[in-house]
Amino acid sequence: MELRATLVAAAVKGGVHGVAAHIDDHVGDLHSYLSCVLDAQDLPLGVKRVIWSGMVHRATRFAAAMDATRTSHALTLISAVETDRYVNHLARLVFQAQKPPPPAAWMPSVDTCVIARMSVPTCNVSTGKRAVDVDLTKPSSPSTPSSKRIKVDDDHDSGIPAAPLDPIDPIDDITYLAMKMDKRASASQVSTSVPSSAPLPIEPLVLPDEILALVSSIKSTPSSSTTSDITSRCDAILHAASSLLQLPEYCSTVYLELLCSTLALTSLSDDAVLVLTTKLVEAKWTSYDTAVVLESTLLVRVQAATSAIPRSLLKALQVVATSLPHIAIDRILVPVLTSATANAPQCEAMTRLVRDGLGPSLTPLIVTRLIAANVLHSPHDRVLLVVQQIFNAKAPLAQDAIDLVVHALARAVSASPATTTASIKFASVLFTVVTKYSALCVRHRDALLAIATKCTSSMAKTALRAIDKLA
Repeated sequence: MELRATLVAAAVKGGVHGVAAHIDDHVGDLHSYLSCVLDAQDLPLGVKRVIWSGMVHRATRFAAAMDATRTSHALTLISAVETDRYVNHLARLVFQAQKPPPPAAWMPSVDTCVIARMSVPTCNVSTGKRAVDVDLTKPSSPSTPSSKRIKVDDDHDSGIPAAPLDPIDPIDDITYLAMKMDKRASASQVSTSVPSSAPLPIEPLVLPDEILALVSSIKSTPSSSTTSDITSRCDAILHAASSLLQLPEYCSTVYLELLCSTLALTSLSDDAVLVLTTKLVEAKWTSYDTAVVLESTLLVRVQAATSAIPRSLLKALQVVATSLPHIAIDRILVPVLTSATANAPQCEAMTRLVRDGLGPSLTPLIVTRLIAANVLHSPHDRVLLVVQQIFNAKAPLAQDAIDLVVHALARAVSASPATTTASIKFASVLFTVVTKYSALCVRHRDALLAIATKCTSSMAKTALRAIDKLA
């Protein structure tokens, strides 16, 4: 009930943008979110349209979180209980449903087209004149048509005899009409076509004057390493960002990203990043806006590290993991481990993030996100070591989570044999999964044996013996 109440309040007060922000705040539990929306059929039509419009703006999140079965079930349910065609169309957009092909260019709309009953012509029909009604009850009538079609053209009036054609065929008439309509449509397109002009130049994004004044004030203030100066500078940065988000025409992540780049947040000191992260979490922005600032500060510093991550940045990671665990997983952990620059400093920091910040209760979500990002395909043993340590903690996992892991292991061996079959760490991940979750791996004994037999490292033999012991 609380989720429903907050969703309705976001739709009524904030409109589409409010619903999108509300989805960002519940990005880790989109299955429950979808169930709440499907149960909200008693809401006014305008509110439902606003809710589904907001979901369209976050369609990529729903498409990534929902499998094909759940998507099909949701579309079937919404089409059965919802009578509004616009809401049904928005639902198909949310789940990336395949659209029917558009009608031919010359055909009218199905909703407005009434096809008349077809009749076979009983007389010769000229292409330029109307047909003449014929009384078939009078066989001696001089206007009775012959069995041959007479060719009517410009030469007919000049005395040239018309050549006889084939008997009347209704299929030929239909084909002729279709070709004629096609010709008219193409001629209309040619006559009404406007010569293509050069594409209009895209104007660069510019921050409003009041925000630029705040940026100039921040840049003109000399930076120092004292605690008071760092705090005041971070307060000024958050004030500028909050002021930008309060402007309706500039309340967008692209302008927030522009502000972050204009302020050069990547050049902040490590202590300033910690203070800014703490204040950002306390500000309780929407998770989407918060993630934009964190990606411009904390994530950039972690990914650029070439040596051990400083203590202040590790503390900032813990702050995010404690207060905003979904952002820590989706915007920090997964991007770092899937990056090509995931070296020892980054992997060590992610190990601490999982062990000390996120905790075992979020292990199912962590495993799901990492599997979806194909982390097991990684050629870096240090990344696989982080995955092994996650399973080594033996956090409670459901059967469907282990099913997902086993399928991911099999897919990694088939898709990337050069980097997985000879990897000791990949075999170590396989061994850890089998030994820590042996009861849940029994049903996958044959699949695990097939995976282990493809691995050639020394650790693969140990994993093979552990699989043989599965009852």
